[in-house]
This record gives sequence, structure tokens and C-alpha cells, in this order.
Amino acid sequence: VVGFLEKHNLPFVSSWSGMSFFNHDSKNYFGQIGVYGNRGANAILQNCDGLLVLGSRLDNRQRSGNSKSFAPESKVLVVDIDKEELKKYASDGYRTLNTDLRFLPIILKNIKAKAPAENWLAYTRELKAKYFGKDLSTYSKKHNSMSPYQAVMKINDLMSKDAIVAADTGATVCWIYQSFHRTAQNLFTSAGNSPMGYALPAAIGAKIICPEKQVFCLTGDGGFQMNLQELQTVVHYKLDIKIVIFNNSGYGIIKQFQDSYLNSRYTATGKGYSEPDFGKIAHAYGINYIKIDSPDQLNEECINKPGALIIDLNLDENTWIEPKLEMGRPIHDQFPYVTDEEYGWMNRFSKKQRMK
Repeated sequence: VVGFLEKHNLPFVSSWSGMSFFNHDSKNYFGQIGVYGNRGANAILQNCDGLLVLGSRLDNRQRSGNSKSFAPESKVLVVDIDKEELKKYASDGYRTLNTDLRFLPIILKNIKAKAPAENWLAYTRELKAKYFGKDLSTYSKKHNSMSPYQAVMKINDLMSKDAIVAADTGATVCWIYQSFHRTAQNLFTSAGNSPMGYALPAAIGAKIICPEKQVFCLTGDGGFQMNLQELQTVVHYKLDIKIVIFNNSGYGIIKQFQDSYLNSRYTATGKGYSEPDFGKIAHAYGINYIKIDSPDQLNEECINKPGALIIDLNLDENTWIEPKLEMGRPIHDQFPYVTDEEYGWMNRFSKKQRMK
């Protein structure tokens, strides 16, 4: 499919679940979409006049809670193997095709694709240049704290091209999927199930099945505490797993919701929450440990050192997920909000006005 898109110079975007199936170096890939999506990728969706959806269920993390605000300028065709999933699009006016995507290459061979207009391609390239592959963390710059996006990018650069990466949930999984650049790595998470503590046992399973590959567990301080006992499994089987803790001393994704809708009352997410000294935990299990205050401290020596390792990233406790959609807005109008001038530039193909 990617070959077809590149041959006909067609821009494409991805859901989180689709990100591990192609090389992000493709010039036609413009980023991941949705509530925590790339600004440029979301703007392309919101401004396009034709949208082909392959196997995605377009849940409310992708379209927002208001499906009518999604791709409002576009004729949409959804291809899915599940008839039940396709039923929900009747009220949205989408066209649907119930088939297995394994037949898609046969279908594409018989399609004569029309080249996109040059002004549209120029627009998509401008969006990619501004928003794709960048650390756009305003919070970290303002507070002179470590950017989780820079940390992900540095780890991403240091790992092997065929590494296996298990991502946890909450703010951590958002930071990872917003900034991970996949070439041939296997990046996966629990998707919509979203159980805290998933990444460590998932990484253990991956290492046992693929002992020859580099395996990373990327988790948060809250999620890590859900399955601390599995460190003994790591030790018992002598598993070479790199465990990276995005330590913001709380439940970051919930705190950001509390910022937006509950006057920053951090009940049970910051207030009433604490974490242990992870260095002492590592020592108790006989696992190597390092605390990182800057992505510059991450290097090949620590990533490639044999044996299990816990890397504790020291983040500001209120570090934001950026960008993030807030309730009632279409996916191309995310927090932190851009100026009206930049918003107009992003959406110059759109007839829809910004929500006030």
C-alpha cells in the first residue's frame, strides 16, 4: 500500500496502531493523527477533500467525541473487514467497503490514481516541515525541564533498527507515539485497553520470544509500580531488558484533564500519590540503575551495556502532553492553542471557522 501511495505521490497519515507497519522515512508519511496527534497530520485530515480509511475503526481518540467535526471537507471511504464497525458510519454519510485488506493490492492495481494538485502537495510539505519530527514541547522550554519528547527521540536514535519497544499507558504512551520515528522497530502497546503496568510483562514476553533482539520497556512511574514484582522475573531469567521510567511523580495524563476541567485539583494523581526510590528498588533486585536529568546523559554505553538496566528519567511533575485536544473542539484545534494567524495558515483549504 505504501508503495502505491509513493508511486502516485499521495499523502498518508496513521493511527497509533498502524505506526509499526511502515518506515516513517517515507516522504509521503505526514504523522500520526487524533486527539494526541501531530498538528500537521490532523490539519491534512481536516482540509482534505478525499479520505480513504484502511482498517481503522475511527474511534473517539481519532475523530474526537464529535464525529461530525472530523474531515468535514472530505468524501470518506472506509474499508474494514468488520461489518459491525461499518454500521456506525451511516449517520456520518461515509461510503464503506466490507472486505479483507489482504485483497487491497489487487484492488489498487486496477485503480488509476489522479495526481494531487501541486498547491495541495506544497501545503502538506509545509505542514510536515513545521510539525513533523520536532520537539514542540512548550512546557519544558518554559520551565527549563527535561522534555520527554527529546528523551524518546534520543532513545529512538540509540536503539537498534530491529529493536522491540513495549510502551505502557497514560502520558508516557502519548509522549512515545507523538515522537517515535519507526524505521524497522516493532513498537507496540495495549491500544484501547490501556492497563497501567502493561509494558514490563509485555517486554519480558518479547525478550523470551526474541532473545536475540534488543528490548525496551517504556513506562511511567505510576505504571511501573503496578508490576514491580516482575523485576524478579527479569533477574531470574537473566533478561537483558532496558526499562525506561518517564518519572513525573504522578499520573500525568489525568492531571492534565484535572487542569482542563477540575481547576487543577490533583486528588489521587499528585496529592495522595508518591513513588519509592527506584534506585533502591533496583539495588534490591540486583539490577543496574541510572538517573537521568537530561537527554544528553543518554548514550550508547548505557543503552548497549549487557544486562537489565533501569533508566529513571527525571521529569517535571506537571509536564504536559503536547499537543492535546480538549473537549468540544475538532482535532485540528489542539492545546496549547496556536495564534489565529497560524491556525488560519494551517487550515487555508478549510471553509470551517475556528471554534471560539
